[in-house]
Amino acid sequence: MSIQEKLLISARNTVEYIHQREYSGIIISGASSLVSRMLLFHGWGEFYSLGCTRPKIYDFGQEGNELLYTGFNRIDNINERIPFVLEFVKLNFPELLSHDGRLLYLDDHSHQGHKIGCLRNNFPQFGLGNIEFAVFVASVHLKDQNNLFVGLYDDKTADFLYNLSESLRNG
Repeated sequence: MSIQEKLLISARNTVEYIHQREYSGIIISGASSLVSRMLLFHGWGEFYSLGCTRPKIYDFGQEGNELLYTGFNRIDNINERIPFVLEFVKLNFPELLSHDGRLLYLDDHSHQGHKIGCLRNNFPQFGLGNIEFAVFVASVHLKDQNNLFVGLYDDKTADFLYNLSESLRNG
């Protein structure tokens, strides 16, 4: 099976999960958020063509990703980052601070689970504690990761998405 076929399967599985769990909002971030949007768009057709309401997408982009996660290397103390994250959310997505529906943080891929683990610990401190986590594709060794939905476990496809993400981030 080709990587393209595997990506389509992961998109379908992930959107089916989102539909069944009735998420009202999805947070994506990073330079590769475009990849997540494209996979979501592909999956929407099957489940949302009958007029179902799609969840709102909150795209934090690369700036938000750096504040949430990759900037962690520059500001090691989580308490020092909280005001920056809150300001970013207030300016760009103020409705998130009072969102009462189900929220999902969705990433395109995960190799080690470090980003998801970090965000799982940090989101409550950012005032966004009611968030669940999912990825379209993950490395097979993450199968035992608790409270993480994965659309497809496949190392080769996860590597492909990692390389694509790096290319998008580095221009």
